[in-house]
Parts: sequence; structure tokens; C-alpha cells
Amino acid sequence: EITSKSRSRVALYIGKDNEDRIRIATCIRDCYDIRSKFLHGQVYGKDKLKNVSPPKLINYSTAIDSLIRDVLIKVITIDSEMFLEPNGDNKEISLNRILFNFKDLPKDSGI
Repeated sequence: EITSKSRSRVALYIGKDNEDRIRIATCIRDCYDIRSKFLHGQVYGKDKLKNVSPPKLINYSTAIDSLIRDVLIKVITIDSEMFLEPNGDNKEISLNRILFNFKDLPKDSGI
């Protein structure tokens, strides 16, 4: 669930349109699968990752690096105020407001 939620949030946060969001979510899922197989001692040449060659691994690494940078740049340049709020209870509400473009709603709206 954490992986799915993270994947969805990143895709919504930096994706430009639905096609871009799907590309981002798929990349994150694939990178997580590769990471998981590696950490659990599985060979990446099996199952659904059987077509992942070393050059493709480099491409995945570059892609996930770029996504992380895009998230950090957006957080720092656009949404830093939300992440620096002293009241941690409102972070989930504030994040949802950003993800779903509800920035114009009053903060006490509960969204």
C-alpha cells in the first residue's frame, strides 16, 4: 500500500497530464520491483523483469533520479510553505489540496 500510495502521489504531483502520470507511476513501480528483487536476493532475469538488461537498468536509474529531482525542485520552489508548516496535523490535508489542485479553497474546508 505504501508503494502504491507513493507512486500515485508522485505521479499526481509532478505529472503534466494523464499519459505522463501513467508513465511516472509505471516507472516507479518497475524501479521498486527491481529494488525489491535485488534486496531480497532474487535474480532480475526472471519473472516480469526477464527483459531487463544492464542498459535498461541504467535507464531506470536515470529515470528515477530525474523523478526524484523533479519532486524536490517542485517542493522547494513552489510548495515549500506547505512542508514547513508548524502544524503537522494539517500536512495530509495540505498535500491533498496540492495534489488535487484545491489550492484556492479555504484552509478550513477540510480538503
